[in-house]
Amino acid sequence: MGDDEGQQSETSLLGELLEMGHAIRPLLRRLPTAMKAIDKLTGGLTSAGVKALAARLNRYRTGNLIQEAQQVADATGLPLPEVFDRLVRQRRIDELTVEALRRVSESAEAQSEAENADTAGAERQSTTDRWFHTLYAEAGAVDEEDVREAFVRILAGEMQAPGSFSLRSLRVMGAVSRSTAQRFRRAASVSIRLTPDGTHIMDARIPAIGGELGQNCLQSEGLSYDVLTDLTENGFIHSDYGSYHPYGPLELPFDAPQSVPPFVQIPFTHQGTTWVLIPKEKPNKVQPFNVQGAKLTSCGVELLKIVDIESLPSFTEKLVGHFSQSGYQMVRST
Repeated sequence: MGDDEGQQSETSLLGELLEMGHAIRPLLRRLPTAMKAIDKLTGGLTSAGVKALAARLNRYRTGNLIQEAQQVADATGLPLPEVFDRLVRQRRIDELTVEALRRVSESAEAQSEAENADTAGAERQSTTDRWFHTLYAEAGAVDEEDVREAFVRILAGEMQAPGSFSLRSLRVMGAVSRSTAQRFRRAASVSIRLTPDGTHIMDARIPAIGGELGQNCLQSEGLSYDVLTDLTENGFIHSDYGSYHPYGPLELPFDAPQSVPPFVQIPFTHQGTTWVLIPKEKPNKVQPFNVQGAKLTSCGVELLKIVDIESLPSFTEKLVGHFSQSGYQMVRST
């Protein structure tokens, strides 16, 4: 590749980065986490820092990392494998952060004023330097595409709502294999989540249908006992597969105003749809239903936000039938 062509490629990339920066500029005041990510990526929001990043990314596209590693090793006296590993990790970190920033800039235009207000409120929390250090340490060591994509979504989500992902969740994602990540996607797809507002999750679990989870009742859904054990060992679900939590109509405190009904329906989500459980007999009577199954850990709940839910209409039908046999209608919430 000639010098003129390389310079043109680098200039084009620099323009792309600057354009992306202009797109997210309105976000930076209320999204200091995005500002911090850019600062860490460029070594400062100076023109020189952005140009240095552009040069690095251009070398990734057109250069030879082994040759570059050899040059650095010759100049510094460091072992070639160590230098090459550092370059590969830096490449992953750069590409991860730039992709996350792109997604933040793309979502900015789609945000409504109400969503902006919510995000501004969430920004009162702070993402620490330790969080970034942990993210880059874990993500820099990952070469599986599915897991790298998960880290891109985590960083983009953290930019928009600091505090969304804990250090423990970063370490959990850094340790999982591709097969475990795919198993968690299936678990998330069959899960139910008790949430009063669609944001705050009171309970999230894999429901046991037609038997006990420990006896492979969901084996046909790809969630055998061995799979559940793998998810437990990797920190996604708790080990008590027979735990339960009340769903459906929940009784209000005894001192609730008499003007309101004696119970409240807290909806739950499943397959991206909001549902409620209504007793088939005496629907005005308070009769919560204890849903048994494997409860997701706090890390599992956090990571639900980045999972692409698989469409499983047949499982939803089974869930509707399961609740119906127990005396409840599973009805879409209006």
